Amino acid sequence: MEYEIGLDLGVQSIGWAVKVGDKLVKLGVHCFDSGTGTADDIEKGKDESRNAARQTARQLRRQFQRRSQRSVAVARALQQTGLLPTVDEKGVPYNVGLAENRDRLIKDLDWELYSKFINDGDRVEAHLLPYLLRARALDKKLEPYEFGRALYHLAQRRGYLSNRKTVKESEDGGEDEGKVKAGISELASAIKDKNCRTLGEYFSKLDPEEKRIRQQYTARQMYLDEFDAIWEKQTQFNPSLTDEAKDLIHRAIFFQRPLKSMRSKLGKCELVPGKRRAPVACLEFQRFRYWQKILDLKYMDDSGNWLELTPVELQLLEKELELNESLTFAEIKKLLGLKRNVKINLAEGGETKILGNVTAARLRKALPDRWDAMSEKEHSDLVNEILQFEREDALAKRLIKVFQLTPTEAQTVAATFLENGWAMYSKAALRKLLPYMLEYLKSFATAAKELFNIQKKQSEALDLLPPVETELGRLRNPVVTRSLTELRKVVNSIIRHAKKEGWGGKSGKPSRIFIELARDMKKSRREREIDYNQNRKREKERENARKKIVQEAGIKEPKPNDILKVLLAQECNWQCPYTGKTITMSNLFGDHPQFDIEHILPFSRSLDNS
Repeated sequence: MEYEIGLDLGVQSIGWAVKVGDKLVKLGVHCFDSGTGTADDIEKGKDESRNAARQTARQLRRQFQRRSQRSVAVARALQQTGLLPTVDEKGVPYNVGLAENRDRLIKDLDWELYSKFINDGDRVEAHLLPYLLRARALDKKLEPYEFGRALYHLAQRRGYLSNRKTVKESEDGGEDEGKVKAGISELASAIKDKNCRTLGEYFSKLDPEEKRIRQQYTARQMYLDEFDAIWEKQTQFNPSLTDEAKDLIHRAIFFQRPLKSMRSKLGKCELVPGKRRAPVACLEFQRFRYWQKILDLKYMDDSGNWLELTPVELQLLEKELELNESLTFAEIKKLLGLKRNVKINLAEGGETKILGNVTAARLRKALPDRWDAMSEKEHSDLVNEILQFEREDALAKRLIKVFQLTPTEAQTVAATFLENGWAMYSKAALRKLLPYMLEYLKSFATAAKELFNIQKKQSEALDLLPPVETELGRLRNPVVTRSLTELRKVVNSIIRHAKKEGWGGKSGKPSRIFIELARDMKKSRREREIDYNQNRKREKERENARKKIVQEAGIKEPKPNDILKVLLAQECNWQCPYTGKTITMSNLFGDHPQFDIEHILPFSRSLDNS
């Protein structure tokens, strides 16, 4: 007795049904925890791993430990160079390896400095003692312990250091990064307006009881500049401040370990065995990405036939996509001289635009006078340099040295963030694919099959579905992994039951399986968040249209078709596209409406109700 299985695969449930012959014999729903949050969280792109809380706690512990280790290293370096005392007035050693001893050392030292630098009863100066020492160090001689106290305080707050590889790009260009940099820029302007030379000098003139000093964003370079300025001045008064002492203290304060390489985690190319995947920002992938789209692009003519782009149209699109980060389908229609109502196949799947050469567009904007004059090799070398560096200042120095950019150009390029992530294929594969696709104007699927002899994988028939990781390897999407794992449980349970019932012969296997997939399951969190926000935006537009109908047309319960009328009228700027007549709420609805929804492509022929 043959039987069929129907499956509806979701992120937190699997609907299933079994049909023997023409009879539906069993059906049900298997519910499970997605492992990354509720279905609502997944839809909004707000889901997170169950390990997130543990990872955050571990990260905080590491940061606390590293901060403590830095404090120990700075205190020992200052003691070693004679800038902090090693014993107290009773001869008891300060073992700075212990937090309580470092605290005792600083408090004992501050107690002595208060009587020397702070006027009795001056609460503001009492708060500002370390900043007063840092400001004084710019012009006057400080005793060794006084200078050591200023340096120890400077080491406690090192400022923000941008790491280009940890910035998460968002639609608005990185909200958190922008907020920090804006705060740093405001502070730099305030320092300049007050005619202050260093950060410490500026803070020494503030009243911390009016505005907290620590609530301001500071940059690492501000601390580096202040360290150099006060060290250079104090060497004039203290010959023991040698270059070796400076290097020792500078390293203790400012050393920062580089990011751990994640290259071992990088996936392998599916087309060229052994090769690592290429960065999304590399020029090879940027061009491959838009050519893949425009070779797949088709539009419908007046007779309802799908037409491919001509070589001339392809060249027009290539030129614009090479110059711009993206082109919407409306812009593409205008560029190709197509009517506004012409259907494009890629838009049917919910896409709204084609991404262009984002890397080239951003670097052209950063180097308007140089990018187009550079050779293709120089373009590629420049992008490779940008992708390798973590720090903006180091990258800027490299660009000045290797590419002879001006300091301003180098800083602009270093501050330009390229797309994050990795492509599915290696540079070796892309360098073979793209020329082949352009020469023969073939789609990626066809070109890949012909170039790399891709054959459909014929796997051995199994009695039951194997574990997901065994068959597919380690997937990076936990939502997909959990859903496929639960799907395996459901299907294997049905097969075992089928054997008992005598369905599907000795093996108990179904003759056919029908699967409906959740469309958004494989999307990233960022993509799901964008989709969710767009849906909420459309809901708000429909709600506004509904209120407009209730208030102006007097219809208490507007139908979906009524709301659609208003939205379409708004698209047409309340003017009939055929007659030019003005559309109003009264002649759109009323007892004798003068306007209705027109199907430019007749529904009876196109079966398209859009």
